[in-house]
Amino acid sequence: MARKPTATQIATFQALLADANAAVREVFLAAVYAASDTFTLSSVNAIGAGPASVTSSIDIRDFYGTGAGQIPMDHLHASGAASGSNLTAVANSGGAGAEFDVAVSGTIPVTPPYVTLDPNNRFDIASRVELVDTRLFIVADILALTSNQNFFGRNVGGEVTNIFLNTAGDRMTVNRNPGTGFVNAQIDLSPAVAAALRLYEIEMTPGGNITVWVNGQQRGSVANPFTTFGVNRIAAGQSLTSGLNARLYRTLYLNQGGDYAARIPIIRSRLNEPYGLGM
Repeated sequence: MARKPTATQIATFQALLADANAAVREVFLAAVYAASDTFTLSSVNAIGAGPASVTSSIDIRDFYGTGAGQIPMDHLHASGAASGSNLTAVANSGGAGAEFDVAVSGTIPVTPPYVTLDPNNRFDIASRVELVDTRLFIVADILALTSNQNFFGRNVGGEVTNIFLNTAGDRMTVNRNPGTGFVNAQIDLSPAVAAALRLYEIEMTPGGNITVWVNGQQRGSVANPFTTFGVNRIAAGQSLTSGLNARLYRTLYLNQGGDYAARIPIIRSRLNEPYGLGM
């Protein structure tokens, strides 16, 4: 069992890291968190900036905000409002607040910690969400790959977008039509994805690549053809009847920039713990 550090050890850690930049501090904290259940800090800013708790831990909510390296949108779907056993709405826990709340379309049963979707169900986001320069995190248990599985999309104001996994589980398609025809990014996934509980990550780097990870493993990457990519639907693309056949646990996105890279392993760890992803 990990031992609680002494006050002298804590002071030493703080002194060593006081002048380090934020990325270095978060890499250190991620390593400490992975090695110990008793020494983790509630906030990176606590290092070198006064007394720090050694009994709490870095949590996803510590990264909420709308700036670089922060999380504007985080939906814990089974924690939404319900009528009886069916979901009626989901508030956005992330830094953007009500701007990214979602309305429920269809009858969606709640079985904490997940909700069960059929392809006719979806969530409508209150505002357009820009995905270029972000990384999506989606915890979902796909029940069957009998049709394309649509994770996100849009069909509003002349902008049509889709993000979907094909029936073979070996290709993620990201496409956009601004009214002049579709531009497609086809990300071949190797190994292919099985119908099971997984953490999906989709990163769109401006001027770089669109990359897909599954349970922390990179599965594929192609050049990113998009300078902008908006969505306002979860579990649906341009069509309203070809969404997810899945148990959906959580969807969030992290802005690139700032301490972005250092926060990814922490987010993965924090999603792995409650949902048993086996990472």
